[in-house]
Amino acid sequence: MLAEYEQINEDIRTIRAEGLNRLNFFITITSAILGALIVFSESSVASALTVQLVSIGALSFLTLLGLSTFQFTIKRDKNVDYNLRALARIRRYFVSKHPYIRKHISLSLRDGPTPFVTKNESGIRGLAQSIICTIHALNVGLITYLYVANAGWSIGAGVITFLVTWMFLEMRARAKYREIEEEAKKYQQF
Repeated sequence: MLAEYEQINEDIRTIRAEGLNRLNFFITITSAILGALIVFSESSVASALTVQLVSIGALSFLTLLGLSTFQFTIKRDKNVDYNLRALARIRRYFVSKHPYIRKHISLSLRDGPTPFVTKNESGIRGLAQSIICTIHALNVGLITYLYVANAGWSIGAGVITFLVTWMFLEMRARAKYREIEEEAKKYQQF
């Protein structure tokens, strides 16, 4: 049981590190592509239309990459929740066999859903969500400018897109976390 406990604990560390690595990769790629777009827009080789079209393509790619990162962070929180509940069951087992060790255990013995899914406050997911919304808003702003050629309309479309995308992703995350929480409650033993 102790070996299994240690393996599950190591899995949690691995899953959390992978979440950070994915977010760092997403931020790095985003920064590199945005920097390349700025350099490309400053070059005299490309026309304004070409720059806009390339930017729209690059921002669309970044939005898709960001959505993948966003989905992964939810999956990561689900796996961490599952593993933390497994660790609680193991701790509970040892306490049931040796009640005197209870006073030395500082972590939960309850195998119910953890704050990873009940509070919906993942910092990594929130940061990914912010970046996705910003990129998508920039993309819609560029597309709007391509058709309307009015900065005011373009900025307005971007702001509205940011807000709508934020609300959509937030509702999506809340629904997934509720789903995960309900599934966890089905298997809750104590």
